[in-house]
Amino acid sequence: MHLFHLISSTFQDRFPGRGGLWTATIVGDDIEPILESLRQRRSQVERLQATYFENPLPLGAVASAGGGTTIDFAVYLARSGRGIVSATGRLEDLAAERRVAELATGKPITLDAYTLWILAKLSMLEAMRKVYSRILVPQSAFDEISALIDELGEAKDGRKTAAAVGDGFALQETSAEEVAKEVADLRALGDYIRRHAEVVGTEAPSTFSGETLRLVDLIGNQFDCLSVAERENGALLAADLRLRQVATEICKLSAFGLDALIDEMSTLGALDEAQRAEAVLALCDLRHSFVGLNAGVLFSILQHDGTEALDRFARAAQYLGTPDANSETHIAVAASFASIAFRELGDALRAQAAVGLVLRNLVRMSNVPLAAIINAFASQAANNAVRRYVRGWLKGHFLYDTYILQIGRGRK
Repeated sequence: MHLFHLISSTFQDRFPGRGGLWTATIVGDDIEPILESLRQRRSQVERLQATYFENPLPLGAVASAGGGTTIDFAVYLARSGRGIVSATGRLEDLAAERRVAELATGKPITLDAYTLWILAKLSMLEAMRKVYSRILVPQSAFDEISALIDELGEAKDGRKTAAAVGDGFALQETSAEEVAKEVADLRALGDYIRRHAEVVGTEAPSTFSGETLRLVDLIGNQFDCLSVAERENGALLAADLRLRQVATEICKLSAFGLDALIDEMSTLGALDEAQRAEAVLALCDLRHSFVGLNAGVLFSILQHDGTEALDRFARAAQYLGTPDANSETHIAVAASFASIAFRELGDALRAQAAVGLVLRNLVRMSNVPLAAIINAFASQAANNAVRRYVRGWLKGHFLYDTYILQIGRGRK
C-alpha cells in the first residue's frame, strides 16, 4: 500500500508528460490547483499537436508520447479542426497507391488500429473480404478498441470531464444512458471485427533488421501491423500517410491508403454509390488532410444528403479550393459536378445551393485570379443554365465588379 501511494503521488513528477495520473491538492474551496492541472494538460496536448504537424511522425509515435492511443489522438485532431495527414494530395501518388491496392487484391492486408476503427464503423470489412483474401488485425490494434470499452465501462453512473478554456474550464457531462449506448456500440464493433477479420499475434519476423526492430520504440503499437504485414507477405492498409511512408521506405512493404481502397472497391463493384458516399463523408468528418473526390462522388453525396442546409455535402465541398490545391484539377471536378447537378436536377434550388457552395470554396484559391477561376469553371461546365447561375452568383456575392475589372485588365 505504501508503494502504491508513493507511485500515485509522484507519478506526474517521475513521468512528466505521460498523462497517466495527475495529482491536485485542494485547500478549502480553492479550485485553482485543479485549474492549473487542466491548463498543464491542455498545454501538453497542444505541444503534442504541434509535434505531429511540425515533424513527419506517424500517429502512434505522437500518441504514445502523450500516453494515449492512436484512435484517441486522431479523434482529438479531428475535433480540433486539424485532422490527420492522410495523403500527399498529388495525383501521381494516389495513382501509385491505387496500383498497390489493385495488386493486393486476392492477397492478405493488415490494418492498424485507427484504420480498423474507421472501416469497422463504416461496416466495410465484410465487403473487403470479397476483394482481399484475409483481413489481418494485430492483437494490439484490437486491444485499443477493447481499452475504450473498459474505460467507458467504469463509468456506469455517467461521466464528467473538464477541459481548460481560457482562464476557466468547461465541463462536459455524459449521462449513464449515453455511456451505456457507447459501450454497447463498441462491443458490437468488436464482435463485427471478430466476425470479418482475423485478430493475430504480433511476433516480429526474423527478416527485419535490428535497425527496423528499433522502430517499436518510436511508433509503439503501430509497429505490430508492420510486423504482421511482413510475416504474412501482405500489404499494409493505413489511413496514416506517415505510417505508410515508414512501411514503404524503411520496411520495404507495400502500402496504400483509404482513398485507394475506396476507388478499388468501387471499381470492382464491392461498394455501391451510397456506400462510397458514406465512406468519403466519414473521411471528411475525421478531417483527413486529403480526400479523393470526383464529380460523380460529389453528386452521390448530394443525392444522399438528407439535411435541409446540405450540411453533409458542404463538409465534402470544403476540400475544393484549398490553399495548396491544384487549381486545374479542382476547377475541372467542380465544373463537371455542376454540369451533372444541373442536368439531373435542373436548376432546382438544391442544385443551385450545391453549386454555390462549390463556387464559394473555389474562389478561395489565392494563386488564381477570380476571373480565371470563373471563366475556366463556366467554360468547362458547358451548360448555359450553369453559366446563368454563375453570373447571378457573382452579383449576389458582390463579386461581379471585381470580375469585370479583372476581365478588363486581362484584355489589355
